[in-house]
Amino acid sequence: MGRSTPESDVELLESSAGPATPSYQRVATSTPRAVMVGLGLVLVGVVGWLIISALDGGDATAPPTTAPPAPTTTAPIETERQTTTSQTVVVPGRAVLNAVVSSPTGGGAWLVTVGENGASDVVDLPDLTEFSFDASGQWVAGIGVGIRRDRLLTLWVGRVGMPMEPISGDIASYAWHDERPGELAWTDVDRGEVRTLDLTTGVDLTGDVDAAVVTRGLETSGRLRGWGDWGFAVETWAGGTMTAVVDPDGVVLEDLPGEFRGRLADGDLVFIGDASAPVRYSPSTDATAPVPWLADGDDVSRLLVAADGLSTVAFVLRDGRTSAPSAAEVVVVSADDTVTVGLLEGDTSIALDDDGAIALVDQDPSGRSDEPSRFTLLVNGAAGWSAPVPDVFMGREWVVALALM
Repeated sequence: MGRSTPESDVELLESSAGPATPSYQRVATSTPRAVMVGLGLVLVGVVGWLIISALDGGDATAPPTTAPPAPTTTAPIETERQTTTSQTVVVPGRAVLNAVVSSPTGGGAWLVTVGENGASDVVDLPDLTEFSFDASGQWVAGIGVGIRRDRLLTLWVGRVGMPMEPISGDIASYAWHDERPGELAWTDVDRGEVRTLDLTTGVDLTGDVDAAVVTRGLETSGRLRGWGDWGFAVETWAGGTMTAVVDPDGVVLEDLPGEFRGRLADGDLVFIGDASAPVRYSPSTDATAPVPWLADGDDVSRLLVAADGLSTVAFVLRDGRTSAPSAAEVVVVSADDTVTVGLLEGDTSIALDDDGAIALVDQDPSGRSDEPSRFTLLVNGAAGWSAPVPDVFMGREWVVALALM
């Protein structure tokens, strides 16, 4: 997720200059390598001040010596890393976006919250994979690998700013509901059932959540790739990459070639296949049709329906399955029109808020560029705000999930 070539900046229609480079603060309850280095520098500064103070008769002003907060631990179920939790920090000014940042070279993950003034707060997360935010951007989930021989997976979830908790072991896949905040679905290792949980009901994530989980059987089995009021998208692998559209009761409506990419504002679902043209499918009419704004070879990394339900924001990779790097477009699709509002090369995480602002990330997949990745906010097709991704790793930062507030 989240890619762009280092020599190609985002090109925005009618774009304007962003604000000055913002500051950020790191808030952690563990001591990763970068924090240990920072503590060492503080110690060196204190020693230097003592020497200067002695030479100048003790009149020097003492440097700050604030230490990071003490860690508090959770009790994960059979995970490789005993994870610490973090304290909630209020960002000065209104929060603009949340992002999960990791590194291609490892080293864990961090939650970055950016305020409208450009300041960023950084909080450590469990060492998980496949992070994603819910429809509201207020909940985050991820998958951890167990330490047992069979290497089964554990699903973690938490409200943004609060500790993440392991809620289910031995899972195969998960998906957030594409509209309703805080509703999570997952399949167990047998892949023939799907379980759903509404986190907004106040369920205690540190206790036994089974009583709040709803389980339903499926007529097929596979990896859960999407979920909405229309039902479930289940990748089955039958005869190559195939996806079954399953209604809310678990009945298979249609088997389609390709991978599920998301839902359009009109309710149709989009599928991309390696050997077939992009197709849209209507769960209500059981009809399939071409996608007029996608050509053979194009791919879509994300589809987001606007809050008014009248348009869809798509991140389109032109010739994305056949060329590298690919030409990419941020496209707004409505019933009557298709408008490109941003151009770049490669792929990116994108997010959408209730006012129609679009967030994306310009970042280097090779890790060779010295330039920091940047969060960019598009408002009415122009760059209304931009800020660098905080330098939280010894190596390159990588944005793996993004949400607007």
